[in-house]
Amino acid sequence: MKLYHFTAADLLPQIMEEGLSRGDVPITQTASYKAVWLTSLLTPIGHGLGQERELTDREKAIIGAPRDRPVFMMDKRRIRIEVVIPRGDRNLHRWDRWSKKHLAPSWRDALHGAGGHSYRTWFIYNGIIPPAWFSKVEDLKPDRIAA
Repeated sequence: MKLYHFTAADLLPQIMEEGLSRGDVPITQTASYKAVWLTSLLTPIGHGLGQERELTDREKAIIGAPRDRPVFMMDKRRIRIEVVIPRGDRNLHRWDRWSKKHLAPSWRDALHGAGGHSYRTWFIYNGIIPPAWFSKVEDLKPDRIAA
């Protein structure tokens, strides 16, 4: 099955070496599950992924960054990795089905609200997706210089 993963340019070298494995699936407001997010959509719009932007003073204080210089959030919409998951791989789960079993309805609804209707295209992969399964890696903003 052909699916897509979106990530920041800064993370790409490690992903190309180790594969995709460090996804963060929030299962409550304070707890998360380690799995890789995937989608069947070619575009990152509507997935709740952040674009590059300068952090506020409050956000800098939370992460311990200096307030006197600009600090930016990574653009998680920059790189699109096309992956081909082998047919029948039991580590691949449709988000809609998986979340019904593992999340409280109110939290599930909150996550769906962040992604609009795109949640119907979401999948999670419980394991490592090796680079050998990457069929294409694209920089969606090639005019920008990677940090």
